[in-house]
Amino acid sequence: MKKCILLIIFAFTGAALFAQNVSLDQAVQTSAQAIETRLPKGAKTAVLTFTSAKQVFSDYIIDELATALSLSKNLQLIDRQYTDAIRKEFNIQFSGDVSDDEVKSIGKQLGAQYVVTGSLVDIGNAYRFRVAAINIETNVREGSPPLNININDPQVTFLLTGQRTTQTSGAEKVYKVGDFGPAGGIVFYDKGRFSNGWRYLEVAPAETEFRAGWATVTITFGSIVTKNSKSSLKNTTTTSITSTYVGTVIDTSTAVESGKRNTDLIVERLRQSYENGRAAQLCVSLNYDGFTDWFLPSKDELDLMYKNLKRKGLGGFGDDHYWSSSQSNGSNAWSQHFSDGRQEYSLKNSTYSVRAVRAF
Repeated sequence: MKKCILLIIFAFTGAALFAQNVSLDQAVQTSAQAIETRLPKGAKTAVLTFTSAKQVFSDYIIDELATALSLSKNLQLIDRQYTDAIRKEFNIQFSGDVSDDEVKSIGKQLGAQYVVTGSLVDIGNAYRFRVAAINIETNVREGSPPLNININDPQVTFLLTGQRTTQTSGAEKVYKVGDFGPAGGIVFYDKGRFSNGWRYLEVAPAETEFRAGWATVTITFGSIVTKNSKSSLKNTTTTSITSTYVGTVIDTSTAVESGKRNTDLIVERLRQSYENGRAAQLCVSLNYDGFTDWFLPSKDELDLMYKNLKRKGLGGFGDDHYWSSSQSNGSNAWSQHFSDGRQEYSLKNSTYSVRAVRAF
């Protein structure tokens, strides 16, 4: 029987359980890792809902947990679009409570063995964060240890209220385009205010630049032999044929603020295709000065790098083609000439320059 898991529950419990204080992102990563170790290897996983005070908060956590679980080598994540379709069929909101009966119904609809539900709860001096995977046949819960998030955590405050908190340790540091960023890169974009967890984009230093392909495009050759005469096999015509296999189109975007999501989608598709050493994979594996949250920039983010840094002689860029994380079609992705700023779509097999970026 196929093992299938619907993931993401933050279940409310009134029991006063001890939990250490962590940041929101640490809570997501720790919980995802804990769930991964408790579920059967090879189990299929889908992110469904969790309870919180704001839809935007729920959306953010679902995306982050889905990304963390999709990168697991032990689990198979059910496609988000399919899960969303089933959720809409049952008229369930991302941020809403899910009853046990609904959990079982949705799990059966997806062929699931496990369903994960949960919640973020204000407990007065902290937020209680919990994730649990539920076996839909036995109702046994496999949960991660409860975690407490500081009540003044700026990321939680922003997602719940839309307001950014000011650190009490001092004034917020303001960066300008061209300044060195926290990770030692160069700031190339300031959107003017903190939202969705970031305000600035910085590009990694020149010494981290590498060359790589975007993905494999496999071309196979064959021929068709046509007999021109019924009376003689000698009168034949051979016609060469070419076919290209590129896999399913990845749902990437060209917009600013989409580079990280693009990269996560590409990395997961490459993992499924058993590819290694591609541009997006090398970006996410970069560890520079202790910072590991790098990604391949989107088409519009790449253009900002060119306009705000390369044209001003900053960043140590060459005049090569640079890859973006934005796909144009199944066999091509967007690249940019850093000699003149021209953007075009290029065959994914091409080996171009790559520079990772991060948001903060």
